[in-house]
Amino acid sequence: MRDYIFSYGSLINKNSLAQTIGKDNTGKSKTVVINGYERGWRNHVHHENRTGLGIIKKENFKVNGVIFEVEEKYLYELDRREYGFIRKEIMDQNYIDGKLWAYFVIDQKVPTKEFPIALTYVDTVISGCLTQSVEFAREFIKNTVNWIYPFVNDRNNSKFPRMAKIENNELETINKLLKENLPDVYSKLNID
Repeated sequence: MRDYIFSYGSLINKNSLAQTIGKDNTGKSKTVVINGYERGWRNHVHHENRTGLGIIKKENFKVNGVIFEVEEKYLYELDRREYGFIRKEIMDQNYIDGKLWAYFVIDQKVPTKEFPIALTYVDTVISGCLTQSVEFAREFIKNTVNWIYPFVNDRNNSKFPRMAKIENNELETINKLLKENLPDVYSKLNID
């Protein structure tokens, strides 16, 4: 049986994904919306002093993301990368013929001063979303909860070790999306 990953965060970005499983193994991905789950800022990444994304099962919510096939040997590399998560099979799906895996947070916690949301992590995820479409990126922002302060603008000194290389024109698009969809958050980032 074939293995697939449902990515709803940094694994959407193929450049970030390639840092774990190699560029030749990132293949095609398929965009999907999975119902019955909620994405939010809810994972304290202790060794990086930041908060990451996580999903939980929750009725009347939906999460957009991508599905990509992965060889079994790379599942273990991804397990190591997704520290603080447990990989579980999503059983109630009809997107692929095979096992669909996702990473779920083990110990949910919202962002704090000690574990802020790192802007380079946000940039990496939204950059990956933009490879699908601007609307896909907008949906990511709208369908993610806990966009609460504190944030850290770490673009000059990244807290996220798997940060994707992002061009200036792409950063402008990311800034615009954040400003339009999260004006209160954007005003606190001191990006302008």
